[in-house]
Amino acid sequence: MYRMTKQAPLQTGQKYGDIIRDGELSPGTIQALLARAILVRVSTPPLSELSECWEKRARKLNKAGIVTVEDLAQANVNKTAKVVSLSPRTIRRWQQEAIDYLNPKKPKKGK
Repeated sequence: MYRMTKQAPLQTGQKYGDIIRDGELSPGTIQALLARAILVRVSTPPLSELSECWEKRARKLNKAGIVTVEDLAQANVNKTAKVVSLSPRTIRRWQQEAIDYLNPKKPKKGK
């Protein structure tokens, strides 16, 4: 996983501060952006450290070998769902929640 550290025009629409998962950009593009310090590698925390509700989820996901936010973000949804006896929809939602934790929405001006 990577974070955009500078504004750069990408056809995929990512902008400064966004998280980019492996596979969202070609390996060549990633290498070029890393070399120009537009991207940096993200070190993600264990899921159990996100919040209280994630402690139970972390124990369940550990059965599939998923420990960190990056592990979850990169996990195959269908395989993970099968291993932990949950729906793929739930796994996708958890993936997005974990990514959102790393990339919180900015408050609107005036609030």
